[in-house]
Amino acid sequence: MPDTNDPKTLQAHVADAHAQITSAVRFACQKYNHGTPPEEVEEFTEQLTLLLLEQDCRRIQTHDPSKASFKTWLQHVVNHHVSRQLQKNRPAESLEDELLNTLSYPPAQEKELLWKERRAILEDAIATLSLHDQRIARLKLNEAPDEEIAQELNIKAASVGREWRVIKTKLAQMVREGAQSKAKQSKDMMHLENFCVSAFSAEMSISTQKLQLVS
Repeated sequence: MPDTNDPKTLQAHVADAHAQITSAVRFACQKYNHGTPPEEVEEFTEQLTLLLLEQDCRRIQTHDPSKASFKTWLQHVVNHHVSRQLQKNRPAESLEDELLNTLSYPPAQEKELLWKERRAILEDAIATLSLHDQRIARLKLNEAPDEEIAQELNIKAASVGREWRVIKTKLAQMVREGAQSKAKQSKDMMHLENFCVSAFSAEMSISTQKLQLVS
């Protein structure tokens, strides 16, 4: 890393770091279990090169050699960019969808269960967590990278992953139990309605028979 803020010198440094950027991109792709298809590695490398060149290499000027080597700093920048792009582009279901889809209902019941009801069940489950766990849950459900969550909560990124696995298991269990309870209430209400209808029908039948006898 050149000890200067001269834009031309920094631009030359970015050009010289092309292989280093490519290597960091491959590492980031593997870190996020994405594989390393050559065309995507090349695309990410180009995006990051442009990112580093923006505004006279303003981003590179934020690197503080006393806190981290250029290689470590660059890997952090690359990880953040690749994570954002993968989350933006991936067609897979969101974490919220994944949690809500842990519920298993027969087709008829599934059609009757409105999305807002399932979302309400999840919100109720989150509200039972500690404030710390609630913040992690909401940030994860908003697709925030572990690095950002770690910075916001002042904890290690590795801790975010471990804590989220525990929180996610708790939420999935509470969502299932909440949905089962709601389904049972709906079923009990349906039985009550059916009983009332049957009782009313029986009463009407008896009344009709009495009228026929009188006639």
